[in-house]
Amino acid sequence: GRRRKYGGGGFPAAPPILPPSSPTGEFGTGFPRRPRFTPTPTGCRMAGNVTYHPGESSAMDPDADIRRIVERALAEDVGPGDVTSNAIIPPTTHLQGVFFVKAAGVIAGLRVVGEVFRQVDPAIRYEPLVAEGSPVARGDVVARVAGEGPGILVAERVALNLLQRMSGIASRTRLYVDA
Repeated sequence: GRRRKYGGGGFPAAPPILPPSSPTGEFGTGFPRRPRFTPTPTGCRMAGNVTYHPGESSAMDPDADIRRIVERALAEDVGPGDVTSNAIIPPTTHLQGVFFVKAAGVIAGLRVVGEVFRQVDPAIRYEPLVAEGSPVARGDVVARVAGEGPGILVAERVALNLLQRMSGIASRTRLYVDA
């Protein structure tokens, strides 16, 4: 049989992620190089476009960290805009929704969810109904949201992703602590 360089199983061959001579990747690997810390004139260290200041911790301003994480998540998920929501739902459509639990665990990330809705549309009303770190059971309603349709649909994908990830980590941690 004929050997393929890429692909297999009846699927068409896929090109490499980056060309072998790409300046952003190791020669021939197709993967970007790992950022290296470089000193700056002020004594700070840089990795890529992130600057780390000596003696400064992100724990000093968790709200700023949350804002940055949400900004990046929205940029990745939505980019320049949600074409589908804008095409299907009139901007004046008012929607309401609830966040309900699909499995027992520990809820985490409600504050982050609020930031997602705030960044997408400050007019959206978001109300957490339980305290962060609370144990929850299947079917519990943990938050509700109301506002214009397109904004809610754009925000809900990112909000659910973050809430599920953070609650999953909190729930697994609780299992280890209780063991």
